[in-house]
Amino acid sequence: MSQDISLIAALQQYIEQCHLDELSPRTIEGKKSNLQLFVKWYIVNVGLRVSDLSVEGIKQFMKYLHTYREPQNKKLIEKATRRNKITAVRMFCLFLYRNEYINVNFAEKVQTPKAGKNITQAVLQPDEVAAIANQTAFCGDKGIRDAAMLAVFYSCGLRRGDVINIKLNGISVEAKLLFVPNGKGDKDRIVPIAQEALDLVLNYKNAFRPKLVNFESGDYLFLDDKGKQFRGHQVTRLVNRYKHRAGVSKPGASNLYRHTTATTLLDNGADLLTVRNILGHASVSTTQVYTHIAVKKISEDYQQYHPSVQNPNLYIPAKYQEPKKIEEQ
Repeated sequence: MSQDISLIAALQQYIEQCHLDELSPRTIEGKKSNLQLFVKWYIVNVGLRVSDLSVEGIKQFMKYLHTYREPQNKKLIEKATRRNKITAVRMFCLFLYRNEYINVNFAEKVQTPKAGKNITQAVLQPDEVAAIANQTAFCGDKGIRDAAMLAVFYSCGLRRGDVINIKLNGISVEAKLLFVPNGKGDKDRIVPIAQEALDLVLNYKNAFRPKLVNFESGDYLFLDDKGKQFRGHQVTRLVNRYKHRAGVSKPGASNLYRHTTATTLLDNGADLLTVRNILGHASVSTTQVYTHIAVKKISEDYQQYHPSVQNPNLYIPAKYQEPKKIEEQ
């Protein structure tokens, strides 16, 4: 075994290796955040050094996660979040084992909780989309920018990280397309945009963005009030502000628009692979989650084709059937 080192030093080496492996900045930041929580807890409750790692210690941390609350909202973390944090710990232990800092592969001895298949339920109805958008009219010039951002979320179904990364040269006016660089998984992609949404984006770009530009603006399309690239939490706060003003209480911010876009496309007959490409999913199985809530087409087909609707006499006893109206002579 290599020389015993502190968990903090080991974490630094692991993050450096993630950079060498050219993982996306978002992935590395997620790993770092999850492991900082683990290392802090482990140092306080078990021990400072890598040699203090044990299966029992890791399991105690897993129990702690069931009582851990997010610092921002003080809510207990969900099962999927616990799974991500434990997966990060397992990958960290695998790194330590492969580099001979530990002689037992704890990654094999600690099981990750099975992922639950959540069905997304919250989607915006057309009147709610309109109500939220209309709130931007009361915010002066900033409302021009905010209306454009909301239009992009609804029209394109993008993640908040996608929207804040769009560049000035990422707009194809004639083709009505947006180029999204460095999306999830460090992948670039091109997405279509509705003409009306594109008009709002161009109006913001020409009428208000020049008023925000400074030396820190770069070539990002959407700039915050200080002329800098938006950060994720700023986008969430912006969407929630308009949503609450419109009286919409459904959970989610930018992702609420994303769910709505996916569901609406599927409801109206869009191909699953088309929706997958628009959303930027690595696997079609991820997109299939939305088929559970895209029920409009399912309901219509059911009502049109199922024998139970077309011929209820097959299974409804005669005594329970409504008496036929006798036409007056």
